Amino acid sequence: MKYRAIWPKTKKHLKEYLAGLIAGDGQIEKKRITITDSSKEFLNDVARRVTNILGIEPKIHQRTNADAYYMRIYGVEAVKEFRQLMTELKSRPTLNFIRGFFDAEGTINVEQGKYVVIEISQHEGTIIANLAIALRDRCIYPYIRYREYYDPRPKKRKTYTRYVLRIKRVSSVYRFLSKVGVRHPKHISRLIGLRPL
Repeated sequence: MKYRAIWPKTKKHLKEYLAGLIAGDGQIEKKRITITDSSKEFLNDVARRVTNILGIEPKIHQRTNADAYYMRIYGVEAVKEFRQLMTELKSRPTLNFIRGFFDAEGTINVEQGKYVVIEISQHEGTIIANLAIALRDRCIYPYIRYREYYDPRPKKRKTYTRYVLRIKRVSSVYRFLSKVGVRHPKHISRLIGLRPL
């Protein structure tokens, strides 16, 4: 199946993309930013672009007792800038923010053996609603569901709600893959070998 691997090429666009990654699978602390992912290959790709475009050298480490990795960016100024940028972009997502958020929180599934469905899920319903508006502005028509799940971990032990943005209409799936594109190996591996819709 055809898709585009679209990476940000300017400082502004890369910062918006990183803000999407952080909003999805990241954390901002006092003096550092952490982005977590299961793919070291993907984090290496992101880190290389951060170094080449922003002139910052992130550090990548494997998480202890977990099959995951984290990338860290250090500096009070970076923390301040990304905290402000995330606040702005959560309410008005740009295309690059959507790309980052999708790489962090998105999945590509094949239903009934032939229907490609794109999902982006998050516990913050407001972000999902704003993403849906931003996608509709680009003629990509999602709908939103919610799923409840129970977290059995000792310090959690309660029911949570995840809001799920789903793109199922064939024309919208094509537009998403063309405009938002894919960069993450988990998404590329799902699309390779699929027949056109």
